Amino acid sequence: MKKIASIITGIFSILLIFSACTNNSKDGYLLKMRLAKGDTFINNIKMDMDMAISMMGMDQKMKMMMDIGSHFQVLDSTNSGQQLKLTYTNMKMKMDLGMKMPGANTDSIMDATSKNAVGKSIIITVKDNIVTNVSGMDSLAFTNSTAESRAAVEKMFTRENMNQTFGMMFNMYPDKPVKVGDSWEKINEVELGMMKMKIKTTYTLSGVKDGLAELTMNGTIDSNGSMTQQGMDMKIDMGGTQKGRMTVKLATGYIYKGDYDMDITASMNAMGQKIPMTLKGKYTITGNQ
Repeated sequence: MKKIASIITGIFSILLIFSACTNNSKDGYLLKMRLAKGDTFINNIKMDMDMAISMMGMDQKMKMMMDIGSHFQVLDSTNSGQQLKLTYTNMKMKMDLGMKMPGANTDSIMDATSKNAVGKSIIITVKDNIVTNVSGMDSLAFTNSTAESRAAVEKMFTRENMNQTFGMMFNMYPDKPVKVGDSWEKINEVELGMMKMKIKTTYTLSGVKDGLAELTMNGTIDSNGSMTQQGMDMKIDMGGTQKGRMTVKLATGYIYKGDYDMDITASMNAMGQKIPMTLKGKYTITGNQ
């Protein structure tokens, strides 16, 4: 009797496990950043971008490289939002303009900003998957930094730029549980000066394996606006695509890895002249491994 009871108990346990798995499959997977107080996670972004501009009968090609490592610590998490401490563990930026331009010393400004930032921390506030506030930027600039370096820091670490850099990381999750094959859409809006960029991305849960959710992403980029450069007003129209894949951990929702390509065609109008421009970028993301 004891043996039979043991077998029945074993079968019942298996049925319970099977039932739990079936319910999970039926209800779908909840993909969401945990952001619990005390959590830590990392986000390393590498970007290689090629730009080409045709102006006054001349073609100019430029390259921009960026390698930024960030460590996040969740300081507080309430219904009103999450407060995160962001510490830069690595920052390398380089721009190759293809030719020397009078008065331009881009690399020296980038180098100064990078050296000041590594090991320093800022505080960002996230509400509804959007960066709503950035504080502590003073820690990124030394007292002996140049005016150009301080101006670069102020421009790079605004709320808008934080959303541009990390917006997709916080905003890519579905609003409800999803099954393999399900898709959902997210929109990120970024302000670059007076120009607004809208990135509409469709994510699809393509598979789940070993506690990891595999996502494919297919996005469109659309923007228009104007900006002033050296006293000259320029109108800009921009469109393009953003395609790739992301992998997140089911247990925590934090990014495991990802890569995507960006392909943009733009047109600037300045002083009655149309200036075509193309941007091709490749991004690689490494998270909690």
